[in-house]
Amino acid sequence: MQKFRWIAGAVLLATTLGYASSGMAAADTPRDAILQSCATNLPLNEGQCACLADKAEADLDENMFNLFTTMVSDPANVGVSLAEAGASAEDMQSLMAFMQTAPQVCQAQ
Repeated sequence: MQKFRWIAGAVLLATTLGYASSGMAAADTPRDAILQSCATNLPLNEGQCACLADKAEADLDENMFNLFTTMVSDPANVGVSLAEAGASAEDMQSLMAFMQTAPQVCQAQ
């Protein structure tokens, strides 16, 4: 039950932050997916979106980076991706914290 709450929370947070980017063209790379979603859904300029992509690559481990990329590029399959990845409550807490703070940090730059 705890894991379901984290999954539901992550999906809700991704949607609330504006990462649900339906209608976006398919991205060539995970970085492109982050840049496209950022430009479409967040009040950040190009440099700030690049900052967000850089932070994701630097601050998230490979598993969390892949989940984050799925959240921004394919929000309909986030629940499946989280289940497949076996994300722990701690993983989800870390990812949600990143999603809350990284855009603010980059916007301040």
